[in-house]
Amino acid sequence: MASNSSNVWIAKMFLLCSLFGLSLVQAYPSGSTHCASGGLKKDRGGGGCSCVGTVYYCAGTSNSCYSRTIGGYTTCSNNVFGDPQYKARKNCYCKPSGCTAGNHGPAGSCTACGVGKYQGQNAFTGSACGDCPSGQYQNQNGQTGCKVSMSSRCFVKSILSFFIILIYIF
Repeated sequence: MASNSSNVWIAKMFLLCSLFGLSLVQAYPSGSTHCASGGLKKDRGGGGCSCVGTVYYCAGTSNSCYSRTIGGYTTCSNNVFGDPQYKARKNCYCKPSGCTAGNHGPAGSCTACGVGKYQGQNAFTGSACGDCPSGQYQNQNGQTGCKVSMSSRCFVKSILSFFIILIYIF
């Protein structure tokens, strides 16, 4: 059975995490990538992490992590996140927010781009897909680019044929 002092400590940590937008998770999520190494103690700060999404500050072998959603750069240190495990080596992982290529946001409710539209970026946070340029089309949903239309291909072949004929004549 946990002592009263450990229950108080857990309650204080929960309150602090809630106030500062931090959360304690058990492991960094799939889809995240290592972006910096932290220190062993709070006075030995770590590297920095550039991320638009969620940064996970995790203790080495325990997979105990604190997380914070950011929109740029953060230092990976106990001073910023708290200490998920005393004297353990820490690492930061970034899980980008936004939609995968072929989809548009807002993040968390991504929708496939419609016919005639495309979106070629991963971690896309925009709300609209782009229209296919003149001479190109897209006849499927959720695409990352547009196809060259047959009329454009025929036009290009006609011009090439014309130049080949001119070269042959002269």
